[in-house]
Amino acid sequence: MKHLYWMVDGVLAGRCGPCSEPWDLAQLKQSGIGAVVSLCEVAGDLSVFADAGLEHLYLPMARNVPPTDADLQIAADIMQRSLGWIAERELRGVPVLVHCSLGNDRTGLLLASYLMMQGAAPVHAVSQVRSYRDAAFTAEGWDQFVYDVLYSIQS
Repeated sequence: MKHLYWMVDGVLAGRCGPCSEPWDLAQLKQSGIGAVVSLCEVAGDLSVFADAGLEHLYLPMARNVPPTDADLQIAADIMQRSLGWIAERELRGVPVLVHCSLGNDRTGLLLASYLMMQGAAPVHAVSQVRSYRDAAFTAEGWDQFVYDVLYSIQS
């Protein structure tokens, strides 16, 4: 499917949101996605996910550029909640798609957080996300913010 990239085949994927590039939820489901994490601030009609047979978690995260001091704790909390939700789906074999508006910074942060929780060092997790999405963490301040969040949630 166009714009979708698998960070971990059959487990976790990323994509820009439908406000950036339109998507078809039935097509997402056909491509193997069973659940969606939405990190964008504007949600729209959330019932469309259930109607398409997709599980959905909506945790709006501000896209402050540059991020503010208050954003660190908020982002860390959202990452931890999202990771727990993703882990539950992974145990049931339900592939998850993560998206925000552009699929760069907030999406990349959650994907890097997942990779770190799977054992990757923060620098390797960020590098791997950037290898799939070269625009990840390019907004002003996000090149450092991603590491601040990752180190704050590191076990």
